[in-house]
Parts: sequence; structure tokens; C-alpha cells
Amino acid sequence: MKRTLALAVVLLALGAALVLWFLDRFEYADSRTYVGYQGEARSNPLLAAQRVLRELGFEVNVLSALTGFPELPAHGVIVADAERWTLPARAQDQLLEWVRSGNTLILEVKPSGLNDPLADALGIERKFVTPPAGTPARPRRAPDGAPPNPDASPAGAVREARGELYTLPWAPYPTYRIVLAHWQVLTAPPKTVEFNFVGPQGALVLGLRLGQGRVIAFNNFLPLSNWGIGSADNAAFSARIAGRDGRGPVFFLRNPVKASLWDWLLSHAAPTLAAAAVLIALWLWRAAVRAGPTSPDPAPARRRWGDHIEASGRFLWRSGARAWLAMRAREAAFASVERRIPGFGDAPPEARRAMLVRQLGLRPEEAAQLYGMLPSSPAALIAEARLLRRLHELSFRVPISRASPT
Repeated sequence: MKRTLALAVVLLALGAALVLWFLDRFEYADSRTYVGYQGEARSNPLLAAQRVLRELGFEVNVLSALTGFPELPAHGVIVADAERWTLPARAQDQLLEWVRSGNTLILEVKPSGLNDPLADALGIERKFVTPPAGTPARPRRAPDGAPPNPDASPAGAVREARGELYTLPWAPYPTYRIVLAHWQVLTAPPKTVEFNFVGPQGALVLGLRLGQGRVIAFNNFLPLSNWGIGSADNAAFSARIAGRDGRGPVFFLRNPVKASLWDWLLSHAAPTLAAAAVLIALWLWRAAVRAGPTSPDPAPARRRWGDHIEASGRFLWRSGARAWLAMRAREAAFASVERRIPGFGDAPPEARRAMLVRQLGLRPEEAAQLYGMLPSSPAALIAEARLLRRLHELSFRVPISRASPT
């Protein structure tokens, strides 16, 4: 009981000392941490633009499907960002025909390398470039789709950037200071280009004539985005291009047609799919040779003594012990001869050689070879093995005699 109480007191003292040490070493402090946009702004990068236009008196709507196209008014503006899914061919034709009838499409083209049939239909070509120093670089989005961190991403300099002056080609030809992204340039057939905003390395914004309507293509919706619309004159510029005609509402096209998983993979992971297809084809080709029923495993069989002896001999042969093999072979052959010829084992070497010549029929040089140096080369060992085998066969022709030599 006393031991338990003492242990509890010690643990309590250690816990109190740990708390006092922690309070002495650490303190509470307030700090600001960027957590990104919250709510709808986290998934909708143009939410601020929608609210700005609505506060300025525009009729703002959000399109979630192109099935509403037949009910669209005769005049209006559609804003389509790069996060849209690929439009079906029929829906894309309807959209372009609606623009040709006298309406406006404000388009953010997709980054170079991604499939963008709408930009291709308009003849817009995209190219990655290295942005000049001091200009907004390509925005880096968080893995969950959150906007870039203004404290960690080059896009965070947008609010501090002064932008550059650009003049719209419409009366009264207003000039705005706009912050544009410089990591991608656009080109289009000259006959369709009405105006462009050119940076140090090429066009960043293109104004295209399409029938009676107009397409304003951005390399990136930085001026209209949640993190860019509040800088320079981006808000006033966005309102100006959206209300160019002043004859209809503004529609923001968000995920008009949800693509299948296959469409998404083709748009974002085509090289990975191609590599996977090649690997699967190689695996099938390798596995094809094993197609069909498998052969049954052979029944377990006990090895013969001869198999073990042969395996031991092969091992000694490969390990360089050929002289040892030759010595054991001579001993086995001479033991067989000794059982057939009385007194062979006790006789001196000269008498043994004479017995081999006289009683077994060996030639004198063969008998001398068996009492010479052990062979070391493979050829010499094989020749001696043949001689010993013949000696063993000859010994069997002599009957076994148990009489002592006289």
C-alpha cells in the first residue's frame, strides 16, 4: 500500500514538473494563416465577378447546362471559364451560332496542352511562354481546387501589381489599367481579329469577330477572378466588356455538361492512358504464352543413390577437386581388383603392376599410368576414368578367390 502511494506521488510530481516546464517554454500567440476562400468562392473562381456585375445593375444568371439555350434571349453575354467540361459537338455549334447572331462570348481558353475544342473551332492557338520578371506567373491551384495562396504563389502579387494600360476599340475608347497573366500567348487568323492586348511576348487577349457577334478570348481570367478583380481597373474593365452592347443579361457558364470519367481522362491524362495501354498490351503478350490449362505437378519421387553420387561428382568437378575424384576412383577400382586377386593389396607397387598386366591383360604403360601422378586436367581425368572402368570390367572376369597367397 505504501509502495503504491509513493509511486502515485512520484508520478504526480513528474506530471506537475512537465506542465511547469511546458508553460515556461511555450506561450499562446495570435497569428494569421491563409486558409483560402471559403464556401462557394472556394469552388467558383468567378463568384466575385458575378456579384460585382449584379451590384452594378446587370442581370446575372448561371448556366449549368446548355439545354437552356433555346430559351436564351435574343441578346446577351456568356462568360465561359477554362474549368468547363468539353462541350458536345451539337452544343458547341449552338453556342457559336448564338454568338454569330449578334451576341458576345467572353472566353477563357484552356492551358496549352489540354484539349479545348471550342478554342480550336475559333482558330485560337495557345503557347506557353516564360513570363517576364515582375509579372503574374501561371496561378498554381491547391489540390482541392482552392484558389492560389497569395502569400506563397506568384499569383499573390496580383493585388500589388499596377498592371498595364490597354485601350478598348469602342467609343469612347476607354483606357484601363489591367493586370493580365503573361504565361500564355494567343494567336488567331488575322482576318477575324478585331483587337488584341499584346504583352512583351505576344497577345494576351484577343477580340474576334464571329458573324454579327464578338468573342473576347483571354489567356487567363485573372482580371475576372476572385483574387484579381479587386486590383487595378480590373473590375471596371470586366463591367465594360460584359455590358458592351447593353442589350441583355450576362450568363456565367459553369460545368455546362458533366463529362464522363473517360472524357476527363482523355483531357487531363492522355499520356498516362497511352502508357497504361502499352503496359497492359505487353503484359497480355507475355501472359499469352501461358494460356490454356496448366500441366499437373509431377508426383514427388525419391532420388536414387546414383543420382546423389552423380550430383556429388558434378559438384566436385565444377569446384576444381578433379584430383580428389581421380584418387577415389583409383581406390574403388583397386578394391575391386583386390577382391578378385589374392594378395594384390599387400604386394608392392611393382608387383601390382605386374599382376594387372599378367592376370587382367592391361598394357604395361596403362598399368604404370594407374600408379603415376593424379590427373589434373579434364581431358586426362576423363581418359583415366575410361581406363579405370575397363579395369573394373576386366576384374569381373576373374573369379573371387579367398585363398591366401603362397
